[in-house]
Order: sequence, then C-alpha cells, then structure tokens
Amino acid sequence: TKYRNETRYRSETRTRTVTKYRDEQRCCRPEQRQVFDRQLQFQVHVNFPVEAVLNPGESERLIVRLESAQPVQVSVQSTSGKYAYAIANQLASGEQVNVDLVLVPGKYVRPADLARLSDVSAVRLAVANTNGMNASMSLIDSTEEFLDVRTSYSVTIFELIGEDRTTLKKVDVSREQLRASNDTLSLSQLLGSQASSALRPGKQLRLHIVATRTGAAGSVLANPVQLTVKASISIK
Repeated sequence: TKYRNETRYRSETRTRTVTKYRDEQRCCRPEQRQVFDRQLQFQVHVNFPVEAVLNPGESERLIVRLESAQPVQVSVQSTSGKYAYAIANQLASGEQVNVDLVLVPGKYVRPADLARLSDVSAVRLAVANTNGMNASMSLIDSTEEFLDVRTSYSVTIFELIGEDRTTLKKVDVSREQLRASNDTLSLSQLLGSQASSALRPGKQLRLHIVATRTGAAGSVLANPVQLTVKASISIK
C-alpha cells in the first residue's frame, strides 16, 4: 500500500462593481423682492411778505428743499439778498404746496459785504482792567452780523518772562458769548484754575486772538476768513 500527500492550489480573482450615487444640490432659497421706485414732483408757490420789496437791479436767491414726502414738508432758505425769511405757514394739497413767508431780523451776507468781513481793523483788542483778579480785555468786533456767517474767537494767553513766553491757556469764545459779556474778556474766567498765579501783580501777559468767520452752506462766504489781533497787559 502506497500513500501520497498532495496539495493543490488554485488562484481565483473575483471582482465586484460597486456604483454609488449621491444627489446633492446646494443653493440659496430663491426669493423675489419687488422694489418700488418713484419720482416726486411738487409745485411750490412762495408768497412773500408785502414789505419785502426789491428795488430795480436788486435780486435774492432762495433754496427750496423737500424735507418730507409724508406729510409734505418743505424748507425755504435765503442765501443772498437783503431780507431774511421764516416760514409762517405752509399748506399741501396734492402736488401743490403753498408757503407763506415772514420777515425775520437780520440779513444774509452779500458779495459787497465780503471786504468788510475780511477787514482786520473791524476787530479791536484793548486793555480794560489791570487790577489783579479783575483784569480784563475789551474785544470789539464792529462787523455786522449775518444770519449765514458764524464768528468764533480762539484766545491764546501767554505769560511773558523776559524775551521768553509760556502758553498758559487756549480758549474758544463764540460771538454770542462775547456779546453776552458786553464785549469783555475776563482773564480770571479764561484762565480758570491758573488765574490766582497768573494774575499776580507784576505779571506780564499777552493775548493772541484769531477771529474766524465761517459761512453756512450756500453762503457767498465760501471760504473761512481769519483775522488776528494781539495785545499785552501788565497786572497790577
């Protein structure tokens, strides 16, 4: 009896086709928005006061603006001429607006006034009082006031020590404040906490004041005008 161990191998390759599908859609949610565009048009009738009379050759310029559509509201601004106006009443009916004007005190600057606004001789600075804490300066601005021109004063106070000077304070003063103080600048008020030491007898102070005139939008004073005045005071 004969035996034989025999092992046999067979190589097989098996394949399987796999197909995967995935449906994916990324997008924004479509929306529709309806935009309404409209053009507003109104007929504005301006009724001037009977006393606002223009002589031959005179003119004035007014700017009429639509401030609100619902309800209809307009504004009227006079940018040149010898009269200043305010709206006394306005009535809107459909596309028509009737505006009644009244005169108000003051006037708007005209081209003929520009030279005066730039005249430094119209602004004068002088010593009013030299007595210690009561020391003050007089600032007189004789230029006519206009509704569309704002004037402010930048005040710089120096202490003089020999040939040197030290800046003590810089303060801005409006024309309304100056008028309320009867054209007087109180040094103790301007200096504040430094007044007690700066206003001792024998102190020498010098003030530089820059007056700046600025025109409102639409004013014939297109660019600011600056004028500088200077004065010294000896405290007693």
